[in-house]
Amino acid sequence: MDGWERRGGMSIAAPHVVSVDADTLAVFTLGPDHQVYVQWRHGDTWTEWEPLGGTMISGPSAICRGPNRIDLFCVSPDHSPYHRWWDGSTWHDWRRMSGQAGGAVLTAPKPVATNPDDLDLFVLGTNLGIYHQRLADDRWSGWQCIGDLMISPPEVVVRPTSADLEVFAISADSRLYHTTREGERWTGWQSLGESTAISLPNVAARPSGQLDVFVLGEERALYHQCHDRSWHEPHSLGGTATSPPRAFAWHGDRVDVFVIGEDSAVWLRTSQDGDWQPWRSLGGQAFSPVSAAQQDSDRLELFVLGADSAVWHRSLRAG
Repeated sequence: MDGWERRGGMSIAAPHVVSVDADTLAVFTLGPDHQVYVQWRHGDTWTEWEPLGGTMISGPSAICRGPNRIDLFCVSPDHSPYHRWWDGSTWHDWRRMSGQAGGAVLTAPKPVATNPDDLDLFVLGTNLGIYHQRLADDRWSGWQCIGDLMISPPEVVVRPTSADLEVFAISADSRLYHTTREGERWTGWQSLGESTAISLPNVAARPSGQLDVFVLGEERALYHQCHDRSWHEPHSLGGTATSPPRAFAWHGDRVDVFVIGEDSAVWLRTSQDGDWQPWRSLGGQAFSPVSAAQQDSDRLELFVLGADSAVWHRSLRAG
């Protein structure tokens, strides 16, 4: 894989990376024994893969709320979400999250933080409801249904200019819908167009407050829709993708969106100053969507699952 570095391990789920601080990355994956594993990078030094125990059926999902707190989520064989956290030196034990989120949970929960002290968590229940609960003062609020008849897990982002939560999902009519939490109030779900979506949505929030939302259309082309002062109509960015898109806002007002192409390579389109650059291949043989984290002001760290079931990594420089 030209430009890619093998990080090893054996995985049965896509890797998930978080940036802990300017020098530290934490990469999570699910091994063939269904344990979650973590690998750390401190500066230029990588640790060995470390098992975190448990018996899980979903890929891991994690969020870093500061240098001394990582929250990690997975789904167990009884289809319950489990939570484990790192306090800067120690991993605390897995805990089952009580209550019913619309029946069995099949996909990894989606965590998001509006500040270092509060955490919001979203899941899709088997009753096609989207459920939410909040962790504040180390206590979970309990599950609340915020939407019905959805067929995709929720995609959630914090709008930088307001700290509002923006939630996206694909409904039973295969169209993209959106709702916002303004303070403590959820707005109603709004359809974002008549186009058919065949992938999970993904969204990037620019520092200016603009939201860039991406899905695959029926022909597997990438579609983009943005919100600055209002929602714009979706438009095609072309391509033919075999994975859901993954987008990242960074380096000023730049947005990068990644997909896996029919050749199994990672492909990239970049928006800079409002202009979309042509598709560019980053090579590789990827069998999962891209997971990305920003390590410094001009570098993204990219991770995928390779054809050999190992985790592979490369850096992407701005410019």
